[in-house]
Amino acid sequence: MKCLKTGQVKLGVHENDLHGFRRAVEFAREKGIGKLLIDVREIEGIDVPEIGHRYWLSSEIAMSAKGAVKIVMIARPEFIDPQKIGVTIAANRNLNLNIFYSEADALAWLLAP
Repeated sequence: MKCLKTGQVKLGVHENDLHGFRRAVEFAREKGIGKLLIDVREIEGIDVPEIGHRYWLSSEIAMSAKGAVKIVMIARPEFIDPQKIGVTIAANRNLNLNIFYSEADALAWLLAP
């Protein structure tokens, strides 16, 4: 399943900011869709997330996935932490998540066994 987020948004550490992501993850989990690609490259109007926001977002997505959905995100390079701290946070919460700036790399990771 692919979720494409586009347009102008205001993203801060706020419950409403996560609504679209949570709905996509919950839909995938409820429908038995085990793999989800979320493409956020075209979102505008947001700053590079600080570590606190990465922690919050990864934790919230993990709660929605409940360990049942493998998730890959595609983002612009400036939004990807060099150490992929959000990926580590997700793994610590039983979420199989990764992030890439290349769609080909994201799909290769997502479709790997």
